[in-house]
Amino acid sequence: PVLEGVSTWIESRWGRTRRGYEIKRTLGIDEQREHPVDNPGYVNMAASVVLGEAAAAGRRLDRGDAPKWERMAKAMYIPTDTRRRVIKNTDTFTARARGRGSATPEVLYGLFPVGYPVDERTERETIHFYLDRVDPYVGSPMLSPLLGTYAARIGDRRRSLRLFQAGYAEFINPP
Repeated sequence: PVLEGVSTWIESRWGRTRRGYEIKRTLGIDEQREHPVDNPGYVNMAASVVLGEAAAAGRRLDRGDAPKWERMAKAMYIPTDTRRRVIKNTDTFTARARGRGSATPEVLYGLFPVGYPVDERTERETIHFYLDRVDPYVGSPMLSPLLGTYAARIGDRRRSLRLFQAGYAEFINPP
């Protein structure tokens, strides 16, 4: 019932375009975003994963919506800079963007812990891209704790330690 409810909600939010299923006018998870955006990468990645899981559960339970959810999961539009092989935070996000908002690494959470599947090169390039610009964001409450994990995923142990300290360990208070 939870997967079915979330999938029904996702279906109420998307629109079908030539690029696939798109989710428009949402804030995503950037807690500092002032205006709605189209196709936040994290939201669309999470929606695709949930729809895929709902389809798999629906097939096991012989529910009629499974084929529709599977089609939607496969056709969910994920904003990507194809030249750089980087998943973008939003449709309009560019590498030239600056400031704290552009440093928010929200799509990394689509890779882990959400588990949106991408090829190894796209994952590596996306992680590098956001970690190289994340410094203005480090220490913010919502996404900082896992930053060291992403650096570890690409084998950057020194950066992993620095980001773990700044993004997680500094929030620990002694008893």
